[in-house]
Amino acid sequence: MAKIKEIPPLLRPREKAKLYGFKSLSDEELLAIVLSSGTKNKSALDLSRELIYEFNGLLNVFEAPFDEIIKYRGINEVKALTIKAVEEMRHRMIDLSHQTSIIFDDANKVISFFAPRFLGERQENLYLASLTRTNKLIAFHLVYKGTETSVFGDYRDIFRLAIKDGAKKVYLLHNHPSDNVAPSNEDIKTTNQLMIVALTLGIALIDHLIVGLTKAYSLKEKKLINIDHSTE
Repeated sequence: MAKIKEIPPLLRPREKAKLYGFKSLSDEELLAIVLSSGTKNKSALDLSRELIYEFNGLLNVFEAPFDEIIKYRGINEVKALTIKAVEEMRHRMIDLSHQTSIIFDDANKVISFFAPRFLGERQENLYLASLTRTNKLIAFHLVYKGTETSVFGDYRDIFRLAIKDGAKKVYLLHNHPSDNVAPSNEDIKTTNQLMIVALTLGIALIDHLIVGLTKAYSLKEKKLINIDHSTE
């Protein structure tokens, strides 16, 4: 395995990026720049190739949990933290580039925008999207990391965030990693209870969306929740 310094200068990732731009780089070369260095026996490029192979693609490297990344030979804490920092920056840049222009006035727009957030998640997690009265995004929060039996926690935690955001409307979203997006009885019961709580706070809970790997489910669309509670 050749070290970076043994690779012809024009073929090294950093030099190639400076000369031809980042679009000229392969996934392995981009990841090598993120990793910055390799190990005693592997170049950063070798290490990036192995990571992409191990996790079956560049996206999966960044979406992998920190604890799994750091287990890989050659990845220390600094490298693992850098990978996860890049992932978080990607999410935030996506949010910043769209949140001021998209009007979240139907479930399909909400699903299309937020579904990438669930990539790589292996447990059910509950998210809250806070909106203005005119359906513009204020903030998006991870409210709960689910357990084997429930994705819901204390109702106050959900609405504490919405109130802090100054939200007039909210969407709830949670994922089903199995891709079976049918809601449980608890999903339906709890959502209706949350709608009643939201009404007392002057907040409209528009819908609860369940997101799978390839499909999604709207409780409102399927008339499993009290539609009247979602209006202002």
